Amino acid sequence: MFRKVVTIIGILASTADKAAGAANDNARAFNALCAVIGIASSPPNVATEDKGDSIPAILDSLRQLNLSVAPESFYKLSFEKKTDESQESQHWKDNRESWEKNKKLIEDGETFIDGIKLLRTKPSHERQVAATIINRTLELALEKQKELKPKITAQAVRDLQNKVLYGENGELTAENDKPFPSTGGLACGGGDPTSQKSSSSLAADLVCLCAKTGGNGEECAGKSEGTIDYTAAAAAKTAYDKLLEKCPKAKGVKFNAAAAAAARTTFIAALKENGKGTQAEANILGAENAKQCNGGGQGLCVYYKDTPANGHTPIP
Repeated sequence: MFRKVVTIIGILASTADKAAGAANDNARAFNALCAVIGIASSPPNVATEDKGDSIPAILDSLRQLNLSVAPESFYKLSFEKKTDESQESQHWKDNRESWEKNKKLIEDGETFIDGIKLLRTKPSHERQVAATIINRTLELALEKQKELKPKITAQAVRDLQNKVLYGENGELTAENDKPFPSTGGLACGGGDPTSQKSSSSLAADLVCLCAKTGGNGEECAGKSEGTIDYTAAAAAKTAYDKLLEKCPKAKGVKFNAAAAAAARTTFIAALKENGKGTQAEANILGAENAKQCNGGGQGLCVYYKDTPANGHTPIP
């Protein structure tokens, strides 16, 4: 999840209104996570396949045209499935069904391609030339198709957004791990995040950043927002709802690759920004001067996995 968080933080520093107040020690980190949540909650602006499978449709039309001008020796073959096709070529096995379907379309004479009825023409020089051109066009189109990256569906994008916001279950509830773990230690990293659930969702991370024993959220929002304390999943859900209302609003937010491109630098800059000697090399987001984050006695922070010997910030 940390990878998902880092790769979609298109921080809206130039357009977001800053959280107000002098007491907001976590304002920068708070604004960062709020911006990510804004992006992850926005309508996707990415290429999807929802506008129709145009490439497969074009290839189908080319296959139909190709068969309509094929030599008599090929067109007159029976394309019905044989009881035993073990001796047939792979090319035959891959295309037999398509040839059978397209031959029926041609003979029925009810199919139109760009307004032109698909028909079988008589043998001629013109048909032979057309066959050569169409066959080569189909070959080139099939080769180009291999270079295309598959597009994802709009629903798949929305599912990803929900997982980024609310964890693997993709839902915002007051139940344990949907998305808020049962304790602040689990949610925020505790004293050793290796086996904890910090970064499992943006929602939980935001609460961890702003919660402490007897806390009221002023370190993030600049003023009291009532009780902001991670004592249980239900309390975290209540705190999240309050904090979300105080998130800076941004204009023109889009969920896309451009927003993701700005993520790493801004997130890493906010990470360990308030680190003191007690934090050493710990990857901690927030103002607390301690190498422990639990949303209670050691609150106001999220403790991610430590940086290994190679010096590369871990992105699980």
